[in-house]
Amino acid sequence: MALMVFMAFMCRLFSHPTAEPMANRHSLSPYLPPFTEKYTMQTVSDIMTRGIRTMAPTDTITAAAQAMRELDVGSVPVCDGVRMVGMVTDRDIVVRAVAQERMQAPLSEIMSEGLLYCHESDSVASALESMRKQQVRRLPVVDKDQRLVGIVSLGDLATKADGGGVGEAIRDISEPSEPHRAGL
Repeated sequence: MALMVFMAFMCRLFSHPTAEPMANRHSLSPYLPPFTEKYTMQTVSDIMTRGIRTMAPTDTITAAAQAMRELDVGSVPVCDGVRMVGMVTDRDIVVRAVAQERMQAPLSEIMSEGLLYCHESDSVASALESMRKQQVRRLPVVDKDQRLVGIVSLGDLATKADGGGVGEAIRDISEPSEPHRAGL
């Protein structure tokens, strides 16, 4: 009975004659509040991969490559204690280590340092937009205290996120850029 009363109340509430019609609004119903993004209900925390493995800046490139093989991943965060200081990717290893015959160098010498990340409370849409703008396939995820808590990847977005937009993001992320020839 209580459910029927509640449903009747909701029907009246959302069909009130003074409610604004859907014109120029993004909504699933003409009388529901508008949604401004496809992913407004999901946060990065809902879809990210947790329990990730990290490496120390003093670890060797060989150790990082072995960890990537073991975990079947293409990147590993580099942390100095609880603070993330960089990321090392399979591409970093090939371009900055193998191509320069530096396989025993520490990760601190080849890791990518300009840290890109998102917060676990960020919307999925904002993480996807950040990935698109920066042309990256994965973002480290930090909590409110800036501690690393996970990684969100295009794979996470494709398999766990509600809504679309991943295909378009992949096109934008994969758009060719000018080759970087410095130091070669």
